[in-house]
Amino acid sequence: SDTLVAVENLIGSDFGDTLGGDGGANAIVGGRGNDCIAGAAGDDALDGGTGRDTLAGGTGADVLTGGMMGDVFVFAALNEGIDRITDFDAADRIDVSAIDADPGTGPDNAFAFIGGAAFTAVGQLRVVQSGGETRVELSTDADSAAEFTIRLDGLVTLIANDFVL
Repeated sequence: SDTLVAVENLIGSDFGDTLGGDGGANAIVGGRGNDCIAGAAGDDALDGGTGRDTLAGGTGADVLTGGMMGDVFVFAALNEGIDRITDFDAADRIDVSAIDADPGTGPDNAFAFIGGAAFTAVGQLRVVQSGGETRVELSTDADSAAEFTIRLDGLVTLIANDFVL
């Protein structure tokens, strides 16, 4: 396995690699192993390839492709930009556990999955299908607007088990 960080464009090996981009727009492909791929700043294109990969775009409007097998798409902060997942399937997970669902109440709070319902409280995560795409929206305050959005290509049915809250 290899560990490469702060590099603009990378292609991983057949092994489990740790690959990290720099502050620019990165194109990173993991290869065949179970890879950990992080894009950092910029509008990145991350492709896990074959394997059970972990992908984190970072700030910017990133395009994330997990590839074959069960992948984890990690989102760590509200200021990451609107990312797009191109190939979500039932074996994949969307991890938002690093984002505090209710920043006004102390340590990290988990989101509550509410399906497609309207926001009614702080700390809710909903799924909206519109215009041929699926959006995952997160609310961290008491209004009806989302503070964070993740786009998924196509109309994807998502349930609570698809998330790490």
